[in-house]
Amino acid sequence: MTPRRTPLLLVFSAVLALPGMAAAAPIDCTLARSDVEQAICAHQDLLAKDRAISQRLATLGQQCPANKALLAQGQTFWLRERWDCRNGEGALGPSGKLAACLGERMDKRLHDLGAVRQGCDFSSLAGTYRFVDPGYLRQFSRAYVGKPVAVFGWMDLGACHDRTGPRTVAELVGQPGKTRFPVRFSSMPDQEKDFLCAQQPAGHWQGVVKDDGQGAYLYLTDILGQKLAP
Repeated sequence: MTPRRTPLLLVFSAVLALPGMAAAAPIDCTLARSDVEQAICAHQDLLAKDRAISQRLATLGQQCPANKALLAQGQTFWLRERWDCRNGEGALGPSGKLAACLGERMDKRLHDLGAVRQGCDFSSLAGTYRFVDPGYLRQFSRAYVGKPVAVFGWMDLGACHDRTGPRTVAELVGQPGKTRFPVRFSSMPDQEKDFLCAQQPAGHWQGVVKDDGQGAYLYLTDILGQKLAP
């Protein structure tokens, strides 16, 4: 692996900063600054979907006050998914791909919110978010087995502390309370190990959730987008 600097926090900072149910507020087009918000404001159908999502969230929040925090957390995760549309090939060009991606993901969000059962049963939403945190993944790990996810956290490789332990075992550390979720790498050559031990990088780690019968873990074949050598 080519030596590199510690990755910057690979997060959507504007999204992560949203407090509570403020994340559920509809877009104010007079304040739209990001490519995503401007694309939504430029298309009446997307703007209508944004308002429908906000209305549905407001209704669920009123009906299910005990689950308001969980609902707000899920909306923050989904906003990361919405923001990710700008990372698609050609998304920021004149092709209209950004708007198309936003429309698809907003349609799915409306469908998922509409699937919430009566009696404030939010179990149908577990496993629908691709960008999550270690604490949420630990809480709903069963719903994620076999699914690809992008989990934000700081990587703590066990071999950095115990040289006799397995080199491919780690934990992803998140906030609050430094919640940890087990990780296994497909391999761990010396240079990758040295990088992780020296930097303990933070970012969105993309992998698949697996369960070997002893518990769920995140299986990774790359380090922040760089493939691991066999």
